[in-house]
Amino acid sequence: MADEKRDGWAKVEIIARIAGSLLIPLIIFIVGYQFNMRMKHDNEQQRNADRITTLISSLSSQNEQEREMTVEFCNYLVDQGQFPNELLPIFKNLINSANRDVSEGATQVLQKIAEKNPDSKVTNDIKQTIAERNPIVYIQYTTEDLKGKANAIRNRLNENNYNAPATELVKAKVSGNQIRYFKAGDTEIPNQIKQMLDASFETDFKLVDLSQRYQGKTRDKMYEIWLAN
Repeated sequence: MADEKRDGWAKVEIIARIAGSLLIPLIIFIVGYQFNMRMKHDNEQQRNADRITTLISSLSSQNEQEREMTVEFCNYLVDQGQFPNELLPIFKNLINSANRDVSEGATQVLQKIAEKNPDSKVTNDIKQTIAERNPIVYIQYTTEDLKGKANAIRNRLNENNYNAPATELVKAKVSGNQIRYFKAGDTEIPNQIKQMLDASFETDFKLVDLSQRYQGKTRDKMYEIWLAN
């Protein structure tokens, strides 16, 4: 009887040893796999953090070309489903940039995000941001002697909650003073601008509809003033 018990315990011991020899490598493999997956996750998070830091730096750069290229790259990220939502507040601000390419590019980024997520709170915030932004008015003058008048017009617009970036000398032949708009039927704001400027500067601006030429290529609430006399 005692021999049978010893044989039983011996068998148990043998089985335990065999099981141990199999389980230890399995446990090591599982622990190692979990560690590697954790490291991979941490590395991905670090790469994402580094990418966001780099993009923020480029979007706030004083180099206009760098900002334009970064906005264009972010357009690509949206198309690939890789746009970091952490950048949304920056792009909501960039739509009012004085740089036309940056402003229009940022608007396009936000519109694409809204299209991809039509029922989300993010989309509602984006639509509200775009709807509430100030009209942007670019001012061009055709001769050097009109620079002072162009800057005075710019100041008046900014005082009245329009976003008027720095004026620009463009030596082109223009038929009289013009206020150009780019969306069909978008005449309410141009008419308000015309009335204000004609009364303040004794000018006679003509409204010019360029919606057919630039259909779908410009942001809403964007206008141009061309000062020729």
